[in-house]
Amino acid sequence: MHKSSLLRMEWFVKNYLTSSVSHSSNISVLDIGSYDVNGSYKQFFQDPRYSYTGLDMEAGTNVDIVATTPYHWPTLEDESFDVVISGQALEHIEFFWATFSEIIRVLKRGGLICILAPRGFIRHRYPVDCYRFDADGLVALAKYANLKIIHASTNLAPVGASLEWYSVEDADSMLIAEKPMEWSGFIDYKSYIFQQNDLELLATGFVEMPTGISSPGNIVVHKEVPAKADIVKALEERVTTLEETITELIKKITSQYSLVGEMIQALISQADAIEANQNEINKTLISHADAIEANKNEINKTLISQADEIEANQL
Repeated sequence: MHKSSLLRMEWFVKNYLTSSVSHSSNISVLDIGSYDVNGSYKQFFQDPRYSYTGLDMEAGTNVDIVATTPYHWPTLEDESFDVVISGQALEHIEFFWATFSEIIRVLKRGGLICILAPRGFIRHRYPVDCYRFDADGLVALAKYANLKIIHASTNLAPVGASLEWYSVEDADSMLIAEKPMEWSGFIDYKSYIFQQNDLELLATGFVEMPTGISSPGNIVVHKEVPAKADIVKALEERVTTLEETITELIKKITSQYSLVGEMIQALISQADAIEANQNEINKTLISHADAIEANKNEINKTLISQADEIEANQL
């Protein structure tokens, strides 16, 4: 978990939960994608009034619920959490809008969501890396769910915040929204009328990176560092894939060698048959030659006998 993501979630908690009158006690919080990869958001919910639940696809540190799918959580009741948060997760989910629908399903009316997602970052597959999000993209999700949009920004920070909020390469987008008490369901596409988002208004109180800081070298760039377990798992998957590929190649080579052996055996059999036929032909030719020789001798004898008779008659 990179520093700028932690700073944004901490800011959300301090500004929208800690001082909240409506959520004065027993605030139930659901964290989607809670697996602790070099840090988590749980540290911001240590106050006794928070009831924190972490949900992820794999068992591990900071995971209370292991979901079998990111798109359906049957163990969680409708409208059962006051707050649902998620950071650096949506980009790794193939059908993130389905996951977002589940987030809205389990969120209470009057409840808040805080979604953090990258606009930058190099590719980081856990196990896939499908999307990047601008503020407009997160606002579109809020519109899809008919939420009240409270804040939306990309790579912005509160006035006077430290430079750790910013990143030239690893920019984050943030959405804070509320599920209205009179919530009536998801958007009706047939009646939806597009209106351009006023991102400046939605990011009130936030400012861009200070002028004069344009070089990435002036800013600490935070990279997502994979956990050791993730690296080992990825390597094991690659080894398994290589082993399967090698096995298939061995099967193909063995099959080809077998085919070549059968072809050689067939050629040997044909050669043996040709040789046998040649021997028979040779025997037949020799027999014919012997017969011709015998006939020739008989003819010669007959001619000599006839010549002797002619000579005798002449005398």
